[in-house]
Amino acid sequence: MKEDVDNNELQIKTTCTNGNGILNNEIEIVVEQSTKETEQTIKQSQVPTSIERTSVGSKRKSTNNDNIALLPTTITNPTPQTHRGHNTPSQIIDILKEEGKKKSRLTFDQIILLSLLAGFFKGIACTVSLFVGGNVPHVQNDNPGLQKLLFAAVFPVGFILITLYKAELFTGNTLVVLLGLFHRKKFSWKKLLYDYLHFSKNMFLSYVFNVLGAFVTGYLFVYLTQPCCDANWISFIINYAEGKVKKTFGQQILLGIICNALVTSGTFTALTSNTAEGKAILVYVPIFSFVACGFEHSIANAYYIPLGMLYGAKVSVYDFLIVNLLPVTIGNIIGGSLVVGCMMFYVYDIRLRYNRWIRNGIKRMWNFCKSRMQSENNSLSTDSNNHTNNTNEGIEMIDLEKQQ
Repeated sequence: MKEDVDNNELQIKTTCTNGNGILNNEIEIVVEQSTKETEQTIKQSQVPTSIERTSVGSKRKSTNNDNIALLPTTITNPTPQTHRGHNTPSQIIDILKEEGKKKSRLTFDQIILLSLLAGFFKGIACTVSLFVGGNVPHVQNDNPGLQKLLFAAVFPVGFILITLYKAELFTGNTLVVLLGLFHRKKFSWKKLLYDYLHFSKNMFLSYVFNVLGAFVTGYLFVYLTQPCCDANWISFIINYAEGKVKKTFGQQILLGIICNALVTSGTFTALTSNTAEGKAILVYVPIFSFVACGFEHSIANAYYIPLGMLYGAKVSVYDFLIVNLLPVTIGNIIGGSLVVGCMMFYVYDIRLRYNRWIRNGIKRMWNFCKSRMQSENNSLSTDSNNHTNNTNEGIEMIDLEKQQ
């Protein structure tokens, strides 16, 4: 069967053949459009509204009557967006670099005031924990774990305030300001020395005025307001201060290392969140942990021990400065700078940027060690073979002598 249609529309050609029960259909569709229809479709495809084209120094409008060559629109894939309240560890390292750079460039008066503020907040945290956890003598005797829980549960309030105010806390700056030294991509001894001077300025001033702020808070708002009475927390602070100077120098360093590793972990994880409530929760957990475990924090000890001395604790100035404060400060620096700072900087910055160099270096070291071990094994095998040969020769000589 064959059927023709007008050339301006559709022409369908169908051929049916029957052979041995098999039906073959061939359909040929030919589409032909007239010139008028082509022009109409081109006009309809054009944008009915006027299109503005801007060029350098001039503007002109083209209407439907203009012959416009419509360019095909390109669709680009949208860039993946990260969650608003979450930062990755690599992003946190970059944030800490910039924060450390800003902190090291603060002026003297800014560092002094922000360090006093951090010491004040630290003193408030120590006061709250003292009034809450130090006023339960029966719980302390019957259930010391519950007393430590109460003491540690309210202590992180000071760190939360320090984080939100962006005050200058010495133990946190051991991480932040140190990473600020690594913000430069091009190494230069002159620039490194310049940055190190700013780094030392921030660390020294923040330490001195943190200690001063914590001590002044305890002296003005605790000791002068309640110089002597039979409160339970007074006996608690006396025993607490005396217990802090009974540890050895090495024990104080170790307790200071783990303490500031937790403090700087709170600083690091707080930057994971971009919200205030998220930062507060992330700071709370590690601070609560180190207080409950009884680790040593230098700025907190600058509050507790002098306050205990004011109330009659048997602690000398030498015990406070040399036996406790010096080793705890050393441990805090090691824990914040080396344990957390350098480790996280290597894992999430150096290891990613210099992955190929590090991998090749490790591979070369492994091949070198492997070749040395093989050479030593070969030398040992040759020595053993020589030794067996010598022994065999000696046995043969003895046998010959016996035969003679």
